[in-house]
Amino acid sequence: MSGVRGSTLIEVLIAVLVLAVGLLGFAFMQVRGLKSSTEVAQLEQARRTVATLYEAIQTYDDRATPGRFARTIPTSLPACETSSCSATQWADYHLKKAADHLAGILPSAALAVSYDTTGNAYRIAVTWNPSRGTTAYTPATCTAASHDAEGCYFLTFRME
Repeated sequence: MSGVRGSTLIEVLIAVLVLAVGLLGFAFMQVRGLKSSTEVAQLEQARRTVATLYEAIQTYDDRATPGRFARTIPTSLPACETSSCSATQWADYHLKKAADHLAGILPSAALAVSYDTTGNAYRIAVTWNPSRGTTAYTPATCTAASHDAEGCYFLTFRME
């Protein structure tokens, strides 16, 4: 048999194996890219909510009663949209709105607001489960030192 051309079975199997490894690598990169974009989207959602809360603090907190927003998140929303509210009720209103918004967009979200009287500074921390419930979740301690951890957004700002 002279001039017979073609591929042997072993050559075909090696080509299929190389193609399969390439496709598996491509699929892995797609999954990793999707996870990264989800992490960025979650961080952006937390940042926007904290920015809105920051604006409310700037509006409703004053020198006479600094730290008004550093409190436990209320369990019910004051009816400030339909009736007159005190400054403390407005603080509760904005804290509850922010916490409810975070709970609706981030899995296992938690909001904490504290106030440092010596530095006249607020600290706002948002934590959430970055794995979207696929693994057991323990809320992270979100501080200035750990602000770059996954599932954490932390902001400190001084009241002037």
